[in-house]
Amino acid sequence: MCSSAATRRAIVTRAAPSWTRPSPGRGASTSWSTTPASRFVGLEDGTDAALDDLFEVNVKAPFRLIQAALPHLKASGKGRVVNVASLSGKRLMGLNAGYQMSKHAMVALTHAVRRLGWDDGIRATALCPGYVDTDLTAHVTDLAREAMTSPEDLAKLVATVVHLPNTAAIAELLVNCRYEHML
Repeated sequence: MCSSAATRRAIVTRAAPSWTRPSPGRGASTSWSTTPASRFVGLEDGTDAALDDLFEVNVKAPFRLIQAALPHLKASGKGRVVNVASLSGKRLMGLNAGYQMSKHAMVALTHAVRRLGWDDGIRATALCPGYVDTDLTAHVTDLAREAMTSPEDLAKLVATVVHLPNTAAIAELLVNCRYEHML
C-alpha cells in the first residue's frame, strides 16, 4: 500500500499520460475470493479488524486514488471516474452489514466526486451490479453462473459511460441479472 499522499500522487502523475478510455471487452479480472473486499462482517459477530479491512479496500483505497488523480482529471476537462459499488450499496438483502456499509460509502464517494468535479468536466458513475460471474460469487448456489451478469457485459457498460459527452452523465448504473422488487 502506498502510505504517503506524495507517493500516490507521483504514481498517478507517471501513469496519467498513458490513460486511455477502455474499449468494450478490455478490462481487468480480479479474484476477490481471498481478499478482504467481500469478507463477511455481520452485526453480531463482525470484528473491528475485519470491518477496517473492508473499508481499507472498498472505500479508502479508491478515495486515495481519486484524490491523487483529481488534478489530472480536472486538467483534462472531461475526466471520468467509474467506481464499482454494488446493488448492496443501494439496498440491503443479506446480513453482511460491513460489505453493505462499504458499498453505500462507495456510492457516496462517487457522488462527492461528481459534486466536486462537475464544473471541471469530471463525471463520476457508481456502477452497481448484482451478481456477477466472478470468483466473488463462487459460493452462490441459488443462482446459476450463466444467469449472472458477465464481467464482459459490465466492461461494455463502463466503456459506454466513459465515452458519453459531459452533457450526458450517468450518476448511478444499476445492473440486474434478475428482478429485484426493492429497486
